[in-house]
Amino acid sequence: MALQREVREELGVDIRVGDSVATTSHTYEFAVVELSTYYSEVIGGKPIASEHSELRWCNANELKALAWAPADVPAVHRVVADLASL
Repeated sequence: MALQREVREELGVDIRVGDSVATTSHTYEFAVVELSTYYSEVIGGKPIASEHSELRWCNANELKALAWAPADVPAVHRVVADLASL
């Protein structure tokens, strides 16, 4: 699956892809971005920040305080709502 390959390339871990969280579309000045977000579980390896400036494990209460790209915001709200109901 493409998502598993991308996560392996960017973070150095193997994942099991779970349920869909959201698919959103956002228009930026440079392009329209369609983003599909999925719940996933790390099943092998330890995440490495090779493509990113920082990696951080957060609980649901911390997610809203982070700076998200506009295309990410609907998925973040959905994750927070889903985890609040557990």
